[in-house]
Amino acid sequence: MFQNYLTAALRNFTRNRLYAAINIGGLALGFAAVTLIGLFVRSELQYDTWLPDHDRIYKVEFTETEPGREPFTSAQTSALLAAAMVKDYAGIEEAVRLKSLPVTVQQDDQKFREHIHLVDPNFFSVFDIPVLQGNRDAVLSTGTGIAISERIAKKYYGTVSPLGKTLAFDGAVDLVVTAVFQNLPVNSHFDMDFIAKLDRNLPLSANNAAESWGSGYLHTYIKVKPGFDLSPFTNDQRAFAERNISLNWTKLPPADLHHYNVIPIADIHLYSDKIDHEKPVSDINTVITFAIIAAMILALAAINFTNLSTAQALKRAREIGLRKVLGANRLQLMGQFLGEAVLTAFVAMMLGLATAELVLPVYNNFLDQTLSLDLLGDPAFALSVLAIVFLTGLAGGLYPALVLSNFRPVTTLRSSQAGSAGDPWFRNALVILQFSVSIALMAATSIVYLQTSFIQNTDLGFDPSGKVTIAMQDDRAGPVAGALKERLRRIPGVKTVSATSADLPMSHMGLAVVIPPLGSVDQSFSLSVNWSDPSFFDALGQKPLAGRLFSADRQVDFRTVPEDESLPITRGVVLNEAALKALGFDVAAAAIGQALTLPGNGRETIATVIGVVPDAHLDSLYAAIQPMVFFVSNAPLEYMLLDTEQGNRAGTMSEIEQVWQDMLPGVAMSPSYLEDAYAALYRDAERQGNLFAIFATFAVFVASLGLYGLSAHMAERRTKEIGIRKVVGAHVSDIVALLTWQLSKLVIVAAPVGIIASIWAMQGWLTGFAYRVSLFDNAWVFAVAAVSALIIAWLTVASQAFRVARTNPIKALKHE
Repeated sequence: MFQNYLTAALRNFTRNRLYAAINIGGLALGFAAVTLIGLFVRSELQYDTWLPDHDRIYKVEFTETEPGREPFTSAQTSALLAAAMVKDYAGIEEAVRLKSLPVTVQQDDQKFREHIHLVDPNFFSVFDIPVLQGNRDAVLSTGTGIAISERIAKKYYGTVSPLGKTLAFDGAVDLVVTAVFQNLPVNSHFDMDFIAKLDRNLPLSANNAAESWGSGYLHTYIKVKPGFDLSPFTNDQRAFAERNISLNWTKLPPADLHHYNVIPIADIHLYSDKIDHEKPVSDINTVITFAIIAAMILALAAINFTNLSTAQALKRAREIGLRKVLGANRLQLMGQFLGEAVLTAFVAMMLGLATAELVLPVYNNFLDQTLSLDLLGDPAFALSVLAIVFLTGLAGGLYPALVLSNFRPVTTLRSSQAGSAGDPWFRNALVILQFSVSIALMAATSIVYLQTSFIQNTDLGFDPSGKVTIAMQDDRAGPVAGALKERLRRIPGVKTVSATSADLPMSHMGLAVVIPPLGSVDQSFSLSVNWSDPSFFDALGQKPLAGRLFSADRQVDFRTVPEDESLPITRGVVLNEAALKALGFDVAAAAIGQALTLPGNGRETIATVIGVVPDAHLDSLYAAIQPMVFFVSNAPLEYMLLDTEQGNRAGTMSEIEQVWQDMLPGVAMSPSYLEDAYAALYRDAERQGNLFAIFATFAVFVASLGLYGLSAHMAERRTKEIGIRKVVGAHVSDIVALLTWQLSKLVIVAAPVGIIASIWAMQGWLTGFAYRVSLFDNAWVFAVAAVSALIIAWLTVASQAFRVARTNPIKALKHE
């Protein structure tokens, strides 16, 4: 019987090649899209699950709340927190701290700019990273060893064993390679190539574990005992803070200011809302969005199958009647047609997997991932694929099976027709659903594109063109910083050279505790702070709204420490507009000359406002502009900012590199163009928009395939009617309009459904941006999506309608 069913299915495919191609092709495209999206979603959901005991490892995150200021959140915590948590909670097995620093690594005569991770000695007992060569325990036992990744070992030493080799860091520390560890997977929330001991005696890590609750911030992880409940720590925040935290800059209780939360390490990538992570994090909404898109595309393909199968039932009426006369019951017929549906889905899946495998390298390159399709090596994924095939076959074939198996033998054997092959309203509803999805995806894609374009082209408050930042964090750079700046200024293509304490874009800014004018210590709050030299605002191209900017000739702008310790330290300060409002000033001029108090360790600082500058997006547009104070400093700072001519970018950079090598021959230079750095902030959003566009195109194409098949069926079914109309004088255009309108009106009905769905989805997506486009101002997007869908429907249906309308009426009247 099975062989008989299989033969019937194959004959049906060959007799109806167009519909078989549409069904299989649409499903294959759907399966290819689902496979690619599924690989991405699975990778996102499996972040850090490769770690042994990952379910017992948590990261501790920090939130500081102060009166008059938005909460400050960070993925980093005080260096003192780890020991305090282990002391207070017996269920915590151990805690480990981690700090990442940029360094210059010298190997023989080669220099590289890298990042080193300084960790506590128990790091490997918490993070069981596989080691390929050497002894990882020896790395952290003495502080003179270092573990490097497999990638770095190949980069620096090729095929030669790196064990026992010495690497120089920042020209100040020599560490011996004692272990080579396996490259960390892409789906890990941190990216490590160098691991060494966190030791305050090493010049590399000086002050990185300062004994203060207000400094020395780093990443803190805890590993809990099996079955330990973290709720005591979560619910005991106030008591924990009162027992352990001491803040010397405020009279407010530490428990009112410092708050901590723990998050499972596997949840960091998708659920953490903090800044300062080792790598950029995503969010669960992105994963859900793409999972929904995958389901939509697959549903569109299944709808095509359902529609075309019920529509083609007319051609199988006689076959069904004969089977019933020969004794086939309804259950057997349903089994036959469901089997055909599953077979169609299986063939489509094979083609879809082949398509996904072909485009996977391009997909990986686009996502910067290393996704792989290995069904044999991944039984869970293979079972998921088989389940999707089976469920898709059932979902697409169940309704046609119910309809086909319900045909009456007498009717079907008396005529080649079976009346109505399924309810027209059902097929129409499915077409409406298809184009609702297509319109929603087209509109959503347009909004994502507009938002991406908006953030890429928004006025930052300064022009990043031609501006370059260079890290000066190497210990050897500080002593020559002044001479280096003077030599760089003499390069013809360099307009301004400045120094700043934070890299741009400022992903993490320092904080300064400020008491407003005439305020008390209880009214203090933190403002973001940046230190720079006097030419910083000139390098940015900013002018003051009121007052003046820093001047190298005015000592009052710089930090002045009176010999009399009873007197406060004095200095000048520049505010941005956001800080102006936070401090309660209505206009910029009103702030000039006002004194801000900065509490200190027994000695306060009085900062006199000398100027106010316009707000500038020194961070990304994902976050609102922070209230910020600017201080001037004549000490060496961590970054240099250069404003260069744009005409000869390569030539100017070559001269900058030459000056650098002359002044710092043993230090690798790591320049960054601000244009590129700001563009990188939105690369994920841009990729997301491109993926939306690709999969929206998939969806529209699959929907169009189904509409093409339905229009072909409709035209074939109405052949005699068309012949009669032509005989009585109907023109080709009349017939094309008649057939086109019948299906086009379904698209018109689908338009408001798709528009409402896209508005709802995009309102949620746009909340992730502090600065965003207005859906109301861009209402034309939804109209364009609806019109585009209607035009696609017209073109799809009109091609079939035109072909049938031009048929000779005599042939049409002889139909059937």
